[in-house]
Amino acid sequence: MRVRMRELLPLILVLAIVVYYKLLIRSTFLTLTKTTRQFYRFPTDRNNVVSPTVSGDFILSNGNGVVVSPTNEKRPSVRATAFILSQMRSGSSFVGEIFNQHPGSFYLFEPLWATQFYDNGTHNVQEWQFKLLQGVANCQFEGLEDLMEYFMATKTAKRFGGFRKSASLRKLCENYPKRNLLHRHDHDVVFSKKCPIPKKNLTSVLNEACTKSKLNVAKVIRVKNVNIFEQIVRNGSEIGQHVKVIHLVRDPRAAIASRIRVYNLRQPAPFSDEFVDEKNVEVRCKHMVENAQVQDGVPDWLVGHYALIRYEDVAMAPAAMTEKLYNFIGADSDKAVFDWLAENTNATEPDKNVYSRKRNSRDTVDAWRRNLSLSAVLKIQKICRDALEMFGYRTVQGQAELTNLSLSLVGDMENNLVQIS
Repeated sequence: MRVRMRELLPLILVLAIVVYYKLLIRSTFLTLTKTTRQFYRFPTDRNNVVSPTVSGDFILSNGNGVVVSPTNEKRPSVRATAFILSQMRSGSSFVGEIFNQHPGSFYLFEPLWATQFYDNGTHNVQEWQFKLLQGVANCQFEGLEDLMEYFMATKTAKRFGGFRKSASLRKLCENYPKRNLLHRHDHDVVFSKKCPIPKKNLTSVLNEACTKSKLNVAKVIRVKNVNIFEQIVRNGSEIGQHVKVIHLVRDPRAAIASRIRVYNLRQPAPFSDEFVDEKNVEVRCKHMVENAQVQDGVPDWLVGHYALIRYEDVAMAPAAMTEKLYNFIGADSDKAVFDWLAENTNATEPDKNVYSRKRNSRDTVDAWRRNLSLSAVLKIQKICRDALEMFGYRTVQGQAELTNLSLSLVGDMENNLVQIS
């Protein structure tokens, strides 16, 4: 028996060694597999993107602005920053309100109004426009105190409504501690009746509110060329990398009809061609075309930072376009935004105020067809032929086409335009 065991001992030893190495290899493989999965975190759906970093590591962007590092730590997204680039009476107030209604936003309603009118217009130059836009993007308002105070506080500003239409600024003023104000003179605060923030504290208050916001948005209608944003995007900071430009256009016939109505409230519609300012129309359509970006011609700095939208598309499908807008700027939308849309885009009795944002948004798409005469429409179409064609607005040749509202005049934009998706 002992001899038998002695003969089997080498065989048992070999089997033990084989089993040991098999277990070792299996354990090593599982460890490597787990480590690899944690390191690369490969996408689980088509919206996820794995990208190499400068250091050679890999990061995962999940399409919602959340970046997963190699150690699988979730890092918070950078504050979303966007500028709505548009023109007067193009629906920018309505589109801006889609962001203004977000409870976590820092929204400014036409801040460049201040550069146009402050100190008798001495700041109405591109240099000051850029400084203010850069301050908004970086949440750094040092050196802009006078402009921001003017924007928030003057009697003219009260009529303009920028402060009133910027929910974040109203909230700042309403919530600012009012202690010791009885001993403070009116000239020491921004706006004695509405905004008790001491002037010396205005910069720090604005900086903090802007920095803590989830999204930072400003709508601007006083910028002629999209290139003003180049240095803001190129500044090398993480903020610049996330700045977005939303180029909003509207059928020039509709925008011009709305503008004519604003300045001629006592005149009955439809307005004849005598009300059409040829120079104004020419400049408007020229800027629309020049600022539009095509797929094979977008400058490097603007790639991924620009998207074109039409007011008509937002008006016809506000909820769907809102989701696209928030997705483009890299921020989460909020229930408050959609509650506002439900209440303000389906009004059965729209506000008669020409600046109101409460109306039936679908009706606004064709309202111009009742407010312009055929002669006025033909005049605009002749001047804006290129813009109409580029942005998919169909022309009319006769009264029947103009007044037949069952015939849509909103077609497809040119395929090579960089549109929001």
